[in-house]
Amino acid sequence: MDVDDAGPGRIVVGVDGTEAGWPAVRWAAEEAAAHGRTLRIYHCWRPAPRAYSSPGGAVLPVAASPVAPSRAAVAVLTEALRVVEAERPDIPRAAHLLEGFPAAALRAVARPGDVLVLGLRERNRVAARFLGSTASDLLTHAPCAVVAVPPRIPVGDGPFTGHVVVAVNGSAHSAPALGLGFAEAATHHWPLAVVHVERLGSDVIGATRREPRQEAEVVPFPNDYPLLRDALAPWRERYPDVAVRQAALRGAVPDVLADSTAGARLVVLGRPRHPWLPVRVVDLVLGRAGCPVAVAPSPPSTPHGTGVPGVPGVPGVPPVEHH
Repeated sequence: MDVDDAGPGRIVVGVDGTEAGWPAVRWAAEEAAAHGRTLRIYHCWRPAPRAYSSPGGAVLPVAASPVAPSRAAVAVLTEALRVVEAERPDIPRAAHLLEGFPAAALRAVARPGDVLVLGLRERNRVAARFLGSTASDLLTHAPCAVVAVPPRIPVGDGPFTGHVVVAVNGSAHSAPALGLGFAEAATHHWPLAVVHVERLGSDVIGATRREPRQEAEVVPFPNDYPLLRDALAPWRERYPDVAVRQAALRGAVPDVLADSTAGARLVVLGRPRHPWLPVRVVDLVLGRAGCPVAVAPSPPSTPHGTGVPGVPGVPGVPPVEHH
C-alpha cells in the first residue's frame, strides 16, 4: 500500500537485511499503529563501481553508470513489507529503495516531526562510534527523533520496569526529551519515570517519588527535586493522565542510565550537546541497552534544531526528500 504522507510526523525505519534489523521493523510498525501514523520503510543500496586501466597500468575506479537496484536490495525491501503486512496489515505504509550511503540517505528523507527507527547491529557502541556507524551518525545529525532498537531485549526487571524513562539534566536539551517521553507514555498508557543523575561517585544512591500519591520510597529527597519539578511542570499540565515517577540519583551517568533500561519500555535521552567528543553518554548507554533507546532532536535554538516531537507550532526546516 503506497500512501501520500504529506501530513506531519511519520514513522521511518531503515532496514539493512540483517537479523538485527527485523526487531526495528516490528517496533516501527507497532509505533505507527499506536500513533496512527504512516510507516515509511527504506533500504539503502550502492551500485558497484566500474574500473578501467590507465595507460600506466594502474586500475582506477570510475563512477558507475545508472543501474537498477540489485535483486538482493529488492528482496530486503520485499521481506520488510512482508513482515509488516503479516503483523500490522491495517497501517498505511510505503517502501522505497535509496541509493547511497545509509546515514546520508536516511538524513535526506527524514524530516522534523518524524521518528526514525534503526536496528542496532553491535552491543559495543563505543567501537561503533569510532568506526563512524550509521546509528551514531544519525543519533547526532538526524533532523528528528531517532530510536535505536537492540536485536534482543534481555529478560529481567530493573528499577523502572514497564516505564518510559526520560533522562533530564536541566539543559534546554531536556525539553524535547520530555516531550517525546510524555507523548509515548500517553499514547501507550505507560507510566513515566523522569531521572536526573548527579556526576558524583560511582554508587547509585538517591530517591524516587510516585505521583499523585507522593509516595516516598527513600528519604530525604535530594536537592535535585526542584530541577525535576520545574522541568516537569509544563508537561504534567499538558498530559495530566500520565502517571509520573521522579528519581534523583547519584553515580556515574552512563552506568545509572544503562541500569535504568532494564525492564523499561523505552529510554529517552536528549541529543548530545558535544557531538565531537569521541565517546558520549548516549554511546555508552546504547552499549548496554536493555530496551529501545530514543534520542530526541535538538531544541529549536541549537544549530541542529528542529521541531519538538508532540509540540505543534514549533517550526523546523525539512531537508529535500529523495526517493
